[in-house]
Amino acid sequence: MSKIRKIWKQLQTSFWFVPASISVGIFGLAILTLWLDHQYFEVIKSVVPWLFSGTPDAARAMLSAIAGSIATIASVVYSIAIIALQLSASQYSPRALRTFIQDRGNQAALGVYVATIIYALLILRGVRSQDDQVTSFVPQISVTVAIILAIISLGALVYFVNQVVKSLQANIVVYRIHKSLIANINQLYPEQIGKPFHEPETAKEIIDRQKVTKPTQSLCSNQAGFVRSIDQEVLKNTDTDGVAWFYVMPEIGQFIQHGQEIAQLCCQEGKAKNLKDKLHDIINVENQRTDEQDPLFPIQQLTDVAIKTTPGDPTTVSLCLDYLTDALCLLSQRKLPDNHRRFDGKGTLHIFNRPTWERFVAESFGRLRHDLTSNSHTAKRYSESLLRLVECTSYTTRIEPIINEIRQTQQMIQDQKLGTKQDKEAILNILASALSRAKSQKD
Repeated sequence: MSKIRKIWKQLQTSFWFVPASISVGIFGLAILTLWLDHQYFEVIKSVVPWLFSGTPDAARAMLSAIAGSIATIASVVYSIAIIALQLSASQYSPRALRTFIQDRGNQAALGVYVATIIYALLILRGVRSQDDQVTSFVPQISVTVAIILAIISLGALVYFVNQVVKSLQANIVVYRIHKSLIANINQLYPEQIGKPFHEPETAKEIIDRQKVTKPTQSLCSNQAGFVRSIDQEVLKNTDTDGVAWFYVMPEIGQFIQHGQEIAQLCCQEGKAKNLKDKLHDIINVENQRTDEQDPLFPIQQLTDVAIKTTPGDPTTVSLCLDYLTDALCLLSQRKLPDNHRRFDGKGTLHIFNRPTWERFVAESFGRLRHDLTSNSHTAKRYSESLLRLVECTSYTTRIEPIINEIRQTQQMIQDQKLGTKQDKEAILNILASALSRAKSQKD
């Protein structure tokens, strides 16, 4: 069942699944309209008098023109789209284009083109001219539907060109990544922080306080790739009788190598060997990262765009900082899930490595610090973003990582030449204000 879900998710995120589904459906439409032409043409003609009414030669010419023209349009448009996406990838980040590829509207547009061509060719086969053996037959309903599909294809053309143009705009690229990040946060961290509040224990802290009564066994990976997800359903249904605790070591999004240790179990050696075959059903490893259970991936995409556009496009850098700050402000009010779980309230303790608040701050701001503080404009916007993050973070345990980031930024700016003296003083004043505000909230 897990493999079926895995395949289904891969199909849903692929670029070809929607076009292929539409193309398969068009076969059914062609069969249906031809059947209507044979069985109920007169009835439908009386209700819809504007059906195609040409000769067999006219029908063939019409269908051939539709198939040929749509094929030409599709090939030209997608050639232009590929060039445009290459330019966008070089300007921003190749990973930032995943949102374009996964857009259902773009996939549907391709599906409409392919389906129209297939439909026209299928109906073309049903047109017959009169000779000694057969009477002439023009599937007027079917030809009319082909014309309607051609008109829809023109609409899809306008839509797709608009999407390609939008994909070249930095604000659209960044907005789509931010939208994905916010959806990810709402899905993975839906619970608001309550009182009393404490950060989750780390995996190491959880293991250290366990009373070890059995030897610890290690399981290693037999493949390389990125950890895309951890299947909780498979883990729940796995027979772990005799296992005191089961530690899944890699984080979502982490790259693992052949032979790398990825799980530890507190059990006898024989039980660990039995669980080894189940390990890669539990830990889904793919050749690329996705944001399925990985909120750090869209954060990496935003920081990639910011670094790529520094210092030539400070406006885009500011946009990335605004969206990163917005996401972290939302996350600062959310409770991070515990790194341990018992599915039935007893039995095996399952332990995980999940990103901490410190990790989110480091991946968002720490990754940008060196590149963005070398320019006075971006350094100022970076400092203002830190101040904004302090203002929206009201929990003591979450202030400390921001304080550390502010101090490191202060040190970096003090140690380098940055614009004019007034620019440098203005930036340091913003950081001082952020630090003062953070310390007051911490106390």
